[in-house]
Amino acid sequence: MTSAAGASTTAASRAIDAETLASIQDVAPILPAGLPMGLRNYWYPVLQSEELAAGKAHSFTVLGEELVAWRGRDGSPQVLHDRCPHRSINLSVGRIFDGELQCILHGMRFNGEGQCVMVPWEENDEPKAHWPTVNAYPARELGGYIWTYLGDTEKFPPPPLEQEVPEELTKPDEFIWFRLPTEVWNCNWLLAIDGSDAFHTMWLTDFPMFEYDLAAGKWVPAHHPFTAPIEADMKNLETDPASVRANCYDLALNGLELGSGSIRIHRKDVQQAIFRALGISEEEARARFGFFLDALEYGTPPHGGIALGLDRIVMLLAGAGNLREVIAFPKTAKAIDLMAEAPTPVSEQQLKELHIRVALKS
Repeated sequence: MTSAAGASTTAASRAIDAETLASIQDVAPILPAGLPMGLRNYWYPVLQSEELAAGKAHSFTVLGEELVAWRGRDGSPQVLHDRCPHRSINLSVGRIFDGELQCILHGMRFNGEGQCVMVPWEENDEPKAHWPTVNAYPARELGGYIWTYLGDTEKFPPPPLEQEVPEELTKPDEFIWFRLPTEVWNCNWLLAIDGSDAFHTMWLTDFPMFEYDLAAGKWVPAHHPFTAPIEADMKNLETDPASVRANCYDLALNGLELGSGSIRIHRKDVQQAIFRALGISEEEARARFGFFLDALEYGTPPHGGIALGLDRIVMLLAGAGNLREVIAFPKTAKAIDLMAEAPTPVSEQQLKELHIRVALKS
């Protein structure tokens, strides 16, 4: 972020007003404290490309800070703090002149780096050290969006944008990307911008493959014995099982797990190595999993998956506080289905057919 020289232009985030906070809590009541305004030092999609027309400045608010965007001389997006440091007027009400943003009040011009490049009342238009500057943020255009890195670029240099966005945005020839116009959706659904859509997702990876069972005195699977280990950790299976990571993953939204999954073992030699690490002898493995080991000899393809809890996703999107509020026929805490009036008494004949005997405690 470019800092002002000799002028106080640091953009302090505005305190979120009570009405906005109440609306956020109504939509997302379980949002962790401190997140309604989002997080700094991240790339954010702030505008759709078609919203940023050439020759026109566009004002908007992100993370409580008023910003202005326009297209430079080469058409690339530029983003500054929307306040002229000389007379504290919004730069967004000015005009674009030769790819630079000109303040409407006194005619000072600023480039995309926040540097003042012209002061009308100076003797010439050469930049001088005492001329004011405005906080500037890196901006890129990708996937039909204008992205801005909101943070301190000196302490936290922005990572390449292509590494931070969904793969679909970087390969338009392989994916079809559907987007709703901003005027229809009325908020940016990719990331939390100013509290209007505060959803934060996270992938959790690098889970341990094993955990030590003190009672049994041996290593046991942390997930299950058919989860594939990380290939680079295979060399540590016998010498350091605690360092072996599993190729499994969880997806969380606002701190709640949405689903989990893993890549499964598809090679017989890897499966046998996992059994050995768990202390399962070859004879025991053959007796318990012989059919499975035989199947792996026939060229099982790499496979895996993930199981998502759709009801939990709906609960978060609806801002509900309990899963039962979004399930058509929810059960009570005692597992009673009030709609179906289940469970119901079972007849002696049904128990007999299933070879079940009920033994009452004395």
